[in-house]
Amino acid sequence: MTVTQLSTFVLVARLGSVGAAARALGVSESAVSQALTALRTHYSDPLIRAPAAVGCV
Repeated sequence: MTVTQLSTFVLVARLGSVGAAARALGVSESAVSQALTALRTHYSDPLIRAPAAVGCV
């Protein structure tokens, strides 16, 4: 776990998406996802849960 990974996590939480955080950081979405994956692995927890899907009528 690094300060960069934690900062990335906080930015994703504040901005609401991996894409928005990637743009703010000037990195790829893949780089942000890798940072989140490293934190998930370190803490053995999903950290961020995807919102529930809304069913179609």
